[in-house]
Amino acid sequence: MLAHLKTQETRGDYDLRKISKFEIVRNLFRKGFDPELAGKMFTFIDILMRLPEDIEQSVDVLSKEEKMPLINCFEKRGIEKGRVLMLHESILDVLTERFQFVPPETAEKLQAINEIGVLKSLHRLAIKTHSLSKFVSQL
Repeated sequence: MLAHLKTQETRGDYDLRKISKFEIVRNLFRKGFDPELAGKMFTFIDILMRLPEDIEQSVDVLSKEEKMPLINCFEKRGIEKGRVLMLHESILDVLTERFQFVPPETAEKLQAINEIGVLKSLHRLAIKTHSLSKFVSQL
């Protein structure tokens, strides 16, 4: 309700809306709301209290300074999945560029790995290794 009232109050004044939005979200964390619930509430507040992109980015900077995670757990999982997929693609691109062909079984083995740290190491290995068989032996 507070977010709605502040949205009405700050109509046309995006700088004041940014401050109000940030204060509302900061209070969620200060009052000890469960992080998942606070994330869901933030999603609602974010939709209700829309800001132009350039001003929205300054809220992101403030949230980092305050160490407030403004993305919910579902978004985090989506980001992680995206990072894994991007690393899979990047490793396969490097191997294809260097060795012209990557056997389907090698690609399948690679796709089964979902740990970002392991995939980063494999990416570095793909860049440095002298042969595809040496890379495959590390999978």
